[in-house]
Amino acid sequence: MTNIKLLQRNYVFYWIYLGALIAFYDNLGLVGADCIVGDYIYCFIPCLVRLNINDNNGSNEDFKDCINPYDSFYPYNPLITKEIEEKLKWFRDNPTKGRGNSNVIKQYNQNLPPLSDYQIQALIGLLLGDASIQAIMNAKGEITGYRIKFDYSKNKHHSYAVHVSEVLRHWVLTHPTDQGRKDSDYVATRFQTIKHPAFDRFGEMFLQSGKKSVPENLIKDYVTPVTLAYWFSDDGGKTDYSGKSSGIEFHTGGFDDASVELMAQQVQDKFGIKCWKAYNRNYPIIRVGSPSYPVVEKLIKPYIIPEMHFKLPGNKK
Repeated sequence: MTNIKLLQRNYVFYWIYLGALIAFYDNLGLVGADCIVGDYIYCFIPCLVRLNINDNNGSNEDFKDCINPYDSFYPYNPLITKEIEEKLKWFRDNPTKGRGNSNVIKQYNQNLPPLSDYQIQALIGLLLGDASIQAIMNAKGEITGYRIKFDYSKNKHHSYAVHVSEVLRHWVLTHPTDQGRKDSDYVATRFQTIKHPAFDRFGEMFLQSGKKSVPENLIKDYVTPVTLAYWFSDDGGKTDYSGKSSGIEFHTGGFDDASVELMAQQVQDKFGIKCWKAYNRNYPIIRVGSPSYPVVEKLIKPYIIPEMHFKLPGNKK
């Protein structure tokens, strides 16, 4: 299975090739690509120079300087164009028309760029958390693609839900919606992505025989501080909300005991975090002791939105 570093390399070479191809055809007068080539050189090349492909442990510190410095309307993927943004606005303003026109959606899908490095890392963390990935089947029972669903408590996590929908904004064609449950005061904020080839690798990674699972090399090869931050925001918390301890935990009840034990060991080996498999209401979790919390905080806090800081020890909602 390819890892993030290889994906980054493919991502770079693809856009170098595309830029050269556009320039070649433009010089032949076959395409009116003056604006495209100009945008490519001005926006992508400076970003490419700062992209840290070989960053140790995937910490990707340089990526913060590479977040679309020349066109700030969408900070999570510098390759999103204003044309894509305008089309997304049309989908959101016309949800009925958008859902009913498969040709329009197909064309939109084809124009979307690859997920950025930041989006890949965040999405892995979200799928380690509460996000679910769904295989889409055709009439023959064959998988034709994948989409990702999100469900959060409106009362506690509405701002976070909106933030996550913005990270994947151009793959989420409708605004998050609030939905109540029968015979309950609980209200959920929900949204889902479209089916898109960008999610195929995640389906292959996280679904085995229709059940959510994790490959044994997941932490070692894929998890970064960005991933840890979204994993914790999505499905983590304090060990002791009374404030007596600064320990934290990652809830992993959706995975089997052996996988959780292996993930805990790989987190410890990769990041130097003392952690272990424990249980919460008979479900396996990963627990981090108080002595290691400063290490975790330094890694993840820069990527956690302020509305979710209440989950961190020493912070109150």
